[in-house]
Amino acid sequence: MKRMYGVVIPMVTPLTEDDHVDVLSLQRLTDFLIDKGVDCLYPCGTTGEMAYLTDDERILVVETVVRQAAGRVPVLAQGGGALVQRKDVGFYGGIFLLAHGQAADHIAKGGVPVFAQVGAANTSSTIRLAQHAAACGADGVGVVTPWYFQLSDDALLSYYKEVSDSVPADFPIYMYGIPQNAVNDITPALAERVAQACPNVVGVKYSYPDMTRLQQLMTVRNGAFDVLVGPDHLYEAVVAVGGKGVISGNAMIVSEHYVAVREAMARNDWASATRLQRKTNVLNAILCAKNNIGCYKAILKQWGIIETARMRKPMEEVSAEDTAALMKALEEAEYKTVPAV
Repeated sequence: MKRMYGVVIPMVTPLTEDDHVDVLSLQRLTDFLIDKGVDCLYPCGTTGEMAYLTDDERILVVETVVRQAAGRVPVLAQGGGALVQRKDVGFYGGIFLLAHGQAADHIAKGGVPVFAQVGAANTSSTIRLAQHAAACGADGVGVVTPWYFQLSDDALLSYYKEVSDSVPADFPIYMYGIPQNAVNDITPALAERVAQACPNVVGVKYSYPDMTRLQQLMTVRNGAFDVLVGPDHLYEAVVAVGGKGVISGNAMIVSEHYVAVREAMARNDWASATRLQRKTNVLNAILCAKNNIGCYKAILKQWGIIETARMRKPMEEVSAEDTAALMKALEEAEYKTVPAV
């Protein structure tokens, strides 16, 4: 089974002035991030404004990134089921779109690992999407907890068990916990029950800043349960106690700092890793002081990586005044300089 690890970048989705996916900007962004030495690209996640993209747009984004990456790094596609729902063939913005089966087959044959987020609001939809992803050659799936209604642990166990049983036994599944958005949480007790009942559930992406919870999740299945962290400031701490990596939007802008943290930890230079992590914490505070996704786009536009800083409405764009203040704060923090180790 393939696994997630290291510095994972949830990419923004560049948009044109007339509110279409900007393919050329997305290609440049893909190259830009790979050149920075990141471990994995994650299009169509929360940072990619997935909730406000159409299925056709999600397919276009994922196919663009996969083709541009050309097998250089793994691509984790959080398409919210888009990749496993599309059944027709057509054109979007002048770009040929493959039917889902063809798209997944193209990706699989290209040697680029794909993890499709298939969690849905009900069990039957999630099963249908997971089965289709497995049949089409995806390397695994992420399954967010059902949202809106509060469910018991018994109901959540049943949900994950039914999804697990619906796909091949060697097809990896990651639970995904983001209780501040999805209402339902993944407790250590629930994760243990799911892990025992579902051998192909191999880990969890946990996006709430609770270090105690993260460490407890690492004890699931006697420690053989992968944990990736969402909150950036916990990257070093989580890896130090056995975590597998970070999924960080901020690392899209200051990739070199995160790569430096990863490299220091890899050589067991924890004193350097701590100094580097503290520098990323300063930069993170600047990037997250306002609308962080809007800030990413504003900076990438200034750098000439993407053409516009447009957000998909109702998301707000960052004003020119706020962009200037943001860039000034980053310059004062010497964001271009990675501390010597």
